[in-house]
Amino acid sequence: MVFLSLLLFLLNLCEVRAEFDCALISCDEFFPQATYFDRVKEIEPPLWQALTKEKKLLGYLFDSSDWSDVKGYSGHPMATMVGMDLQGTLVGAKVLSHSEPILLIGIPESEFLSFVNQFQGLKITDQVRLSHKKKGGEPSSSQSHDGIHTVDAISGATVTVLAENRTIRQSVRAVCESLGIVQKVNHRTGKLVTEFRELDWTEIRREDLLGHLLIDPELVNERGSEPWIEIYFGYLNLPIVGKNLVGDHYYKWLEERFAKGEQIFLIVGRGISSFKGSGFVRGGQFDRFHIKQGEKVYTFEDKDYDNFLDLALEGVPAFKEGGLFSIKDPSFTPFEPFEFQFLGSKIVGSVEREYFEFSAPFSIPERYLQRDSQFLGGTWKDIWKKAWLDLLLTILLLALVFAVSVKRDLLFRVKRVETVRYVILILALFYFGFYRKAQLSITQLLTLVQNLFHDFKMDVFLSEPVIFLIWTFTAVAALFWSRGLFCGWICPFGAWTEMLYRIRHRLFPKAKVEFSQKVHSNLVRVKYLIFLILLGVSFISMAWAERFSEIEPFKTAFLLGFRRDWPYLVYFLMVVFVCLFNYRFFCRYLCPLGAALAIPSRWSLSSLRRHGFCQKCRICAKGCESRAINERGEIDKMECFYCLECEQTYMDEARCPALISKRSSSAKKS
Repeated sequence: MVFLSLLLFLLNLCEVRAEFDCALISCDEFFPQATYFDRVKEIEPPLWQALTKEKKLLGYLFDSSDWSDVKGYSGHPMATMVGMDLQGTLVGAKVLSHSEPILLIGIPESEFLSFVNQFQGLKITDQVRLSHKKKGGEPSSSQSHDGIHTVDAISGATVTVLAENRTIRQSVRAVCESLGIVQKVNHRTGKLVTEFRELDWTEIRREDLLGHLLIDPELVNERGSEPWIEIYFGYLNLPIVGKNLVGDHYYKWLEERFAKGEQIFLIVGRGISSFKGSGFVRGGQFDRFHIKQGEKVYTFEDKDYDNFLDLALEGVPAFKEGGLFSIKDPSFTPFEPFEFQFLGSKIVGSVEREYFEFSAPFSIPERYLQRDSQFLGGTWKDIWKKAWLDLLLTILLLALVFAVSVKRDLLFRVKRVETVRYVILILALFYFGFYRKAQLSITQLLTLVQNLFHDFKMDVFLSEPVIFLIWTFTAVAALFWSRGLFCGWICPFGAWTEMLYRIRHRLFPKAKVEFSQKVHSNLVRVKYLIFLILLGVSFISMAWAERFSEIEPFKTAFLLGFRRDWPYLVYFLMVVFVCLFNYRFFCRYLCPLGAALAIPSRWSLSSLRRHGFCQKCRICAKGCESRAINERGEIDKMECFYCLECEQTYMDEARCPALISKRSSSAKKS
């Protein structure tokens, strides 16, 4: 994994691709009769036309990555020069650039180039059938016949081959729609029926609310009494489907994702084969299945997936695998038919394995759709309007934290800082954490960074109003008061581990583990290393970065409510167990979010007050559980949780040696 990450990183550094331009790239190999190539000025993205000396139009050329967003194994699109005639038939295809590591560490790139060449002759109306010839076998014909265009795939590069196939087909379709060669589909809109009633498995199938695909062994030249594979899929955004399949509690969590525009499917399967396959391992892509609507194909990566098999309704068959799969592309609509397609293969004769797609057409019954009205979801403004109460409560809680920071001297006089802080921590834990599931995460920060380098869309961040407000507050707080105002006051996970630590301390005050100063000084650096690794990986693949960010147990604790596989639960319990005996162990030593917030905290504008005598006195350092006060009495803003205990002592004339000495001197003088 480390080697592959390094390889992808180097590829990304080295890959420099100029804008597609027929003046710079040899385009005449596709149209030998063309005299010159001219940019079509009326159409965007870039499109070039091939013309003769008499200005006769022969066809078009374009870069597939300008017209399609399909990504390969590497997480980046494969730029392919595509030429087509006036009817939408391909006259040729040529790879311009790619970042596919599989073609550099095991499979000759010449095989990939040969694969792409087979698309010559593909018509816009054709379906593509992939086959794989065994060693010594004759290659399959790549000619179109009866609406089927057959090409030989590449063994061991399934993800790359499928991605390139979709890249070419989708880009050709998009160009043909722009030119009017085929009619652009205008999807109908509407609203989902929110009516709900409890159904069991038999009833939900009788209502035609589930899609079904059954493949018997003989269809793939296999033997066996049970199905080769049987798959059911359901559209969870529809309440009568979602609530019945996953239950009310889990559905409430899904509703937050629906509000962000996600379309979520439950897919479960059983039988000899597997619909997931090894896709989760190989590049984070599920290569055996996808959903197709019209000519648009929606594929899934590991970041679009949550493991799920615990169906809530009665009478469910015994499935062996299942999961929730999310489509974030807004072009998908539940108001048009779509297909679930599964990639199967079978041995043909003795030398060839043929790949083909089994399809299960599906459409939501009309009685559960209200057409020609506003679609479910809406813009971020609609979300904010609906969440007005949550926004009000969030603003009040954040305003309270701000007031405590600005007017903390009032609390020092009555010695109630600790009490107020514990109250706020408990509110943050139960409101932000358990109720709103608004725990900030390093993945959100990494997503923001990637958006800044790519196509920044503010709507994405505004779609979660509570999280947006907390992030805004946290960013400002880090600049003015350090990371501690978030970490020490409103972080739900930090609040949880601190409350557990306090309870343990009350019951077993001596059961405490603390590291030596040398070990502590080395451990605090670990979280910064973790953050830098995650940041670097995010520039290679956000999917990998999200996977590695599971070092944060936040998702297990709050977002998924412990509905996870056992390794995640074991890790969460291990972290919490250590935090019981070592004050905020995760926050101090492992948290990448804390590290990210600590960096700007180094230059925060406000500082906790200190006496000149503090360089000699150790009373505050002994009481600082975060160990943010060094031997010289200086406070490390990057490690301070802003508990204000040192400033409470600073104001306390009965505890602070400097104030006691000053008071004694005044008494003697008087």
